[in-house]
Amino acid sequence: MFYSSRNKLEGRWSQWGLLGLLLFLLFSVTGLNVLLSYVFRAIDNVLVAKNAAEFYQQLVVFGGALVVAVPVISSYRFVRLTLGRKWRGSLTELFLTRYMSNRSFYLLDSNSQTTNVDNPDQRITEDVDYFTGETLSFLLDILDSILNLISFSAILWSTSQTLTGALVVYALGGTAIAVYVGSRLIGINYEQLRLQADFRYSLVHVRDNAEAIAFYGGEKREQREVSGKLGAALANYDKLIVWETGLSAYQQAFFYLARLVPYFVLGGLYFADKVDFGTLGQAQFAFSMVLSSVTLIVSRIQDISRFSAGISRLGVFWEALSARKLVSASDSVGEISTRITEESSGINLEHMTLYTPDGSRLLLQDLNVALSASGSQQRLLVVGSSGVGKSSVLRAIAGLWNRGGGTVQRPPAHAMLFLPQKPYMPLGDLRTQLLYPS
Repeated sequence: MFYSSRNKLEGRWSQWGLLGLLLFLLFSVTGLNVLLSYVFRAIDNVLVAKNAAEFYQQLVVFGGALVVAVPVISSYRFVRLTLGRKWRGSLTELFLTRYMSNRSFYLLDSNSQTTNVDNPDQRITEDVDYFTGETLSFLLDILDSILNLISFSAILWSTSQTLTGALVVYALGGTAIAVYVGSRLIGINYEQLRLQADFRYSLVHVRDNAEAIAFYGGEKREQREVSGKLGAALANYDKLIVWETGLSAYQQAFFYLARLVPYFVLGGLYFADKVDFGTLGQAQFAFSMVLSSVTLIVSRIQDISRFSAGISRLGVFWEALSARKLVSASDSVGEISTRITEESSGINLEHMTLYTPDGSRLLLQDLNVALSASGSQQRLLVVGSSGVGKSSVLRAIAGLWNRGGGTVQRPPAHAMLFLPQKPYMPLGDLRTQLLYPS
C-alpha cells in the first residue's frame, strides 16, 4: 500500500520527515520529564536527610539531565514551528489554486450580493495561518497529554489510589463547566472575526478608491462608514471581554485549588510516616502533569473557541470553492451554453436569455446577434439607458454571467479583448502592464 501511494508522497518527504522527527522529540521530552521527577524526588529526600555529599551528587545528575533537556526542548520547538510553516504554505497554495480557478474569485467577490462568503482575503491569509498553527498545536498537545497521562498515572497510582480517584472527579467536573462556557465563546469569536474583517475591508476600500473619494469630497461620509464598522467590532469585543474575564477567573480558581488536592489526600500519610517527603513532592508533580493532561479543554478553552470559529469560516469557504455552482438560483433558471470556435470565427448569440447571477431579474430575452470576423469587419455599438443590460451582454459573452438560456459561440479567450468599466493596473513594471495577462 505504501508503494502504491508513493506518487502522492512525492515532494512531501521533507514534511513527513519533520513530522517523524517531531514525534521522536515529543517522546524524548516526555521521557525527560519522567526522569526529572525522579531526580527532584531524590534531591528532596537528601535535603530532608541533610546528606550533603549525596545532595551534590544529585545536583550533578540534575545538571547532566539539563544539558540533554535544553537542546531537545529547543529542537522540538524549532521543528514544530518549521512544520507549521510548511503546512501553511501548502494549504495556502491549495486555497489560492481553488480561488483563482473557474473565476471563483469573481463569483465570491465580497461586493457581490450573491455570495455568503465574506472577506475571502482574510480567510486565505489569517484563517489558514491560524488553522495550521493551532491544529498542529492541538494535535501535539493531545499526544503529549496522552504520553504524560500514561507515564505519570503509574507514579500517581502507586503513590495513592485515593489521590488518583480525586483527580478524576475534579477533572470531570471542571471540564464540564469549561465546555459549557466555551460553547458560548465560539459564536462570539466567529462574529468577531467577521466584524474585524469588515472593518479592515472598509479601510482597504478607501485606499483603493482614494482619488474618487477626494474628487467627490466624501471623506466625512467614508469616515462615518468606517467608524460604524469599528463600533460594531468593538461592541462585540465588549461581550468577548466579559466572557473571557469570567472564564479566566474560573481557570485560575480551578488550577489554584488543584494544588491543594494532593496535600489534602497525602498530608495525613506524610505525618503518619507512611510516605517520605520526596514521594510527596513527586506525587505533587505527577498530579499536576496528569491533571494538565486530562484538563486540556479547561486550560485551552479560549483557544478552542477561537479555533472552532476559524474552522467554521474555512469550512464554508472550502465548500463554496468546491461547489459546482458558487451562487444559488431557482431551479427554473437554466444556464447559457458557451461554445468555443476557431480564432477566425465571429461571435454568434442564438436565442440568448440572460438573468442576473442570483436569477432574480430578467435582463435580456431571446437575443440573436451575429458578428463575422472574416471578410469585411463588422462593428456593433450597443446603446441604451443605464441598467438595461449593455455591460451584461459582454459579461455573458465572456462567460462571467451564465444564468439564463440560449447559446453563445465565440473565439477562444486569448483571441478576444474585453475592456472592463473600471481600469485595472496589475502589480509590476511597465512590461507587465503592456503584456497582461500573458
